[in-house]
Amino acid sequence: MNLVMIGFRRDAHEAALTRGWRAHFLVDSTRQPPRSGVSWASVDLNGDVESWEKAARRLAGDATIDAVIASGESSVVPAALLRERLGVSGMSVATARRCHDKIWMKDALTAAGVPCARYLTITPSTGVDDLIEALGLPLVIKAPDSSGGRGTHICESSAQVEAALRPGLLAEAFVPGTEFSVESFVHRGQVCFLNVTSYLRPGWANIVPADLPAERITTIATLNRQTIAALGVDQGMTHMEFFASESGDVVGELAARPPGGALMELIGEAYGFDAWQAFLDIETGRLPRFPSGLRRFEGVYFLHPGGGRVTAVRGLRRSRQLAHVSAVSCRVQPGDTIEERVGVGQSVGRIRAGASDYASVARALLEAHRCVEIELAPAQSVPTSPEPSHDSGG
Repeated sequence: MNLVMIGFRRDAHEAALTRGWRAHFLVDSTRQPPRSGVSWASVDLNGDVESWEKAARRLAGDATIDAVIASGESSVVPAALLRERLGVSGMSVATARRCHDKIWMKDALTAAGVPCARYLTITPSTGVDDLIEALGLPLVIKAPDSSGGRGTHICESSAQVEAALRPGLLAEAFVPGTEFSVESFVHRGQVCFLNVTSYLRPGWANIVPADLPAERITTIATLNRQTIAALGVDQGMTHMEFFASESGDVVGELAARPPGGALMELIGEAYGFDAWQAFLDIETGRLPRFPSGLRRFEGVYFLHPGGGRVTAVRGLRRSRQLAHVSAVSCRVQPGDTIEERVGVGQSVGRIRAGASDYASVARALLEAHRCVEIELAPAQSVPTSPEPSHDSGG
């Protein structure tokens, strides 16, 4: 099997090598190049598909390209365009655009009757009062092609709306409620594996799976299938975020690619299978063997103290000694400089925990997180995450 992947993901590369498959990577010119030993080329993902084709064929040599796979959000549409150019099967360009552009996505979901937040596309003539009258306060303004919370503004006043207002952005009504995500493997239009993730602290801590009764999972699975069908996804992996509100479940968005937030790792550990190998199987038209049930609960808590210079790191040894904590890592030390966190994919370390019950994992993550302090200059000890935010995901 000869694969071309848009964007480098180490785990996907290792999964391909384990299978004995050849994997070639097209990496956007603005990204850091992969490590040595990887077949890759630098391309401009804002450029033309002809240049991507030339790079892909140069990497593959005389071998036939069997699949083109998107590894992240920014590569979903380019992968579909390259598939179309090469005549390779997989997600269509139209479906990829519906799953990537949140305005197209909301239009498709609304037309299909899938519950989602009220929304408006901001135009040059859109005024602050127009948005507030239509959507109320608070409201959310975001880029239609963003992910991981980047560029998302939760506006609670007219002044904040005015500051965030830009033509082309998406404005949504704020949905109060508990946020979850649903990860699915889709084969020939059918969901063949489903997991519901609990956001213990949205944007910071995730537990797989959510501790919900069977009838609740059934309801969520129905909403997930409706969303997938409305967007036309018939092959691949999906990551849907939704809010459980007092008025019912409301879909936030659906991404047609592997999730971030260490969810692939958590899913693999919780259910006992290699999620990355299953992803490659799905993308190449194969039906993976999925486990019949849950093995254990797994969770992660990401660490990031904010931007600044590190003066001290405390509590790592103590946090590692707590029951059910499987690992604590921290990549910074005194003297290091940390950039501000602008997306949920940024962290300087993480806490991992696992147990046979959800409550033990949640307790272990929270207790370990309280132990860890990353002090920034000027001398001010801060928690490793702020209060929970509304928008999260991977």
